[in-house]
Amino acid sequence: MRSLSESDRSRATGFFTTIRRAAGGFTIIPYNVEYQPELALAASLLREAAQSASEPTLESFLTRRADAFLSNNYYDSDVAWMELTGAIQPTIGPTSV
Repeated sequence: MRSLSESDRSRATGFFTTIRRAAGGFTIIPYNVEYQPELALAASLLREAAQSASEPTLESFLTRRADAFLSNNYYDSDVAWMELTGAIQPTIGPTSV
């Protein structure tokens, strides 16, 4: 860790990255790149579910989480999760725990 630049250290300790062994050491891979095929499928299914949702806050969360799966930016979808008001409050994707 000490050999990393400040930017790389921040990426390496972030919640949405994976570390893989590579030639000559390790490499930092964003979560959305590492799991791209799975996340693309999940995003498609979340968008489909969002279209069927009758609860507006659930629709918003599902749509924003689908976006997050592809962009690796989870802030908006985390806010949408905190704003859920319906009986269904799913947790899906990488979390900080």
